[in-house]
Amino acid sequence: MSAANPYGTTTVAPASVSRRTVTLKRLDVMSVGMMLGIFYAILGLIGGGFMTLFALIGAAAAPQGNAVGGLIFGLGAVVIVPIMYGIGGFIGGIIAALLYNGCAAIVGGIKFDLE
Repeated sequence: MSAANPYGTTTVAPASVSRRTVTLKRLDVMSVGMMLGIFYAILGLIGGGFMTLFALIGAAAAPQGNAVGGLIFGLGAVVIVPIMYGIGGFIGGIIAALLYNGCAAIVGGIKFDLE
């Protein structure tokens, strides 16, 4: 142990750091569409769950006879919202990938470093 390093650990320099610059020139349109479709469907499932929760709370607070509409809306939200979000995410992913591919053809793509 030294005064500079009170915990007694030593720092070891990396043996060799290999850096490589990579350019992302093109995205697979269907891959991006499927990825965003699944991602947004999961977000829709979470959002639909919250809608169901609030609809059930509202149905419990409603006067007698008016709770059926809230229950139907709440249960429908768990099914309909993820499907609609998934479809919207799929279409949005396709559009975004097409736009990226068009811009990357003009500009040259995004460059990033890999270690």
